[in-house]
Amino acid sequence: MKSFLLVALTIGCLLGVGDTAGSASADDSEEITTPPAGTAASTSSPIATTATSTGLTCGTQLKNIYYHGFNLQTSTVSDAAACCDLCAAYDGCVLYTYFHSSSTGQSLCYLKDGSGEKTNYADSSSVTAVSAFMVSATSAPTPSTTSTPAATTATPSACSE
Repeated sequence: MKSFLLVALTIGCLLGVGDTAGSASADDSEEITTPPAGTAASTSSPIATTATSTGLTCGTQLKNIYYHGFNLQTSTVSDAAACCDLCAAYDGCVLYTYFHSSSTGQSLCYLKDGSGEKTNYADSSSVTAVSAFMVSATSAPTPSTTSTPAATTATPSACSE
């Protein structure tokens, strides 16, 4: 008889029958709200423009800097702010370089998916170059809800021993 009870108890433990210790239903839980992990402020720029399609904004402008290569698209624009707007809206753009030549009057925007060799035009009187890398847009963290089981006072079952 003792052997039968021991076998029945063992089978019950394996199947989880009668084991209520530490279990909780959805009705017995409470909600805890926490911000998502990894949210940090990013550097703002003088011309912070956010594109909802990419979630990126232009970082700090690097005056007199031109990055070569990695061009996704080249456009004629009026100024560096317009170039920033194009990059923020273009999927895959991680950097823009605005280049204006006073000798030709041409203003070009180069949208880039990487940064190549860097040229500094600080000594040039006929060229204006401005570059900026894209950064994550700063926004308030979206809270997430986590369910935690309520404390139970159930007696431990024989399975826990």
